Amino acid sequence: MTPIQKPITDYAAFFPMFYKSRELAKQANMAYTHITLDVGAAIKAYHVIWNNSQAWSDIIIHLGDFHAMIAFFDVSGCLVSGSGFKDILFQSGLCSSESIAGLLSGKHYNRNWLLHEAFSEALERLFEEQYIPEVPKMLVKFAESPPGTVDVEDLLFNATVKAYLEHYNQ
Repeated sequence: MTPIQKPITDYAAFFPMFYKSRELAKQANMAYTHITLDVGAAIKAYHVIWNNSQAWSDIIIHLGDFHAMIAFFDVSGCLVSGSGFKDILFQSGLCSSESIAGLLSGKHYNRNWLLHEAFSEALERLFEEQYIPEVPKMLVKFAESPPGTVDVEDLLFNATVKAYLEHYNQ
């Protein structure tokens, strides 16, 4: 696509982009035109589309990966708020008390990767400590076996497995 000689914040910049993208989508036999933009440009593009929704009904605007990940980090920060997660972060030395709010809101993108990776691993270890020791050996054997080598019906009707499943269904 040839460069558009207008700033992305100018509404007029979207019309040539939409027309050219639509043309390329039609050449590829696509019913819809998918365009990925960053948040600032996407907001302006949504204004253009919403002001004339019939003319641009085949154009779909997507957020770029960076901004989508920031939104996911923000949501996961909201999910753990009030859980003591802030204290764990501070006491473990993963971040200072001043940067915790920025981390939980998704603002510190690079540090969020480290934080969420550590958090994910901690949850995985907690899960393993909590549930794995109680799993009957027959279930472990089934999980480790190649598909089709162990009969699922034999497994489900096994008394030990039934007791294990009933314990977690309570």
